[in-house]
Amino acid sequence: MSKQAPTTHPTTSRYSLDQNNLEVVYHSSLIEIYELWDSLSGNDLMFSSRFLLAVEEYPPINMEFLYGVLYDGAKAVGISYYQIRLIKLRESLRPDQNNPSLWARLKSWFASKFKGYTLISGNALVTGDYNLKLNIETTTTDRYLIQEKAAVLAAQEFSKKKKVICSFMKDFHPYQVPDTKTLEESTFSEFSVQPNMIFRIREEWQSFDDYMKYQNIEYG
Repeated sequence: MSKQAPTTHPTTSRYSLDQNNLEVVYHSSLIEIYELWDSLSGNDLMFSSRFLLAVEEYPPINMEFLYGVLYDGAKAVGISYYQIRLIKLRESLRPDQNNPSLWARLKSWFASKFKGYTLISGNALVTGDYNLKLNIETTTTDRYLIQEKAAVLAAQEFSKKKKVICSFMKDFHPYQVPDTKTLEESTFSEFSVQPNMIFRIREEWQSFDDYMKYQNIEYG
């Protein structure tokens, strides 16, 4: 995959985030800003332009992207990442071929009419908080409010061409969750996804061999 030197910069207006005097600019492709992105993303491969450009070039079906650059005045101080997916309800339902009832046919008909775009602040393809990277000092609450406002504005920006009907923010470590009052006043609601997929690492596992030995005893 080849990269071309960026020839354009802000593709949209600046939007105020209301916190820390920050503003955000959204881009529809990372190729426009990959050098700037890498200067702000740190050393995490999953947040690098190398990885995200590969996803952009070979995306999952019906997935599009937005990339936010956060500014403090003229200085870029952070980045935010969004995936937008077209959801078709009918594709999510299993048709019951053995149920010819009127209700089953009505349900299938209504499902065929429901489709819309969902915006994800973060990366649905990997686990982790690949949603917002800030290179400034901020409180947990302010960071959450910045991410929340940036996600709302990203949905508004994408909705200029295709309407977003639902938005998510993922994933949050416990130390990134703001106070109860902030959550209660938030436009987002907290929930857990696949809680049974949480993997507990035992203290006695000091190597991969320790883990495999446990598996052999437990399930062998």
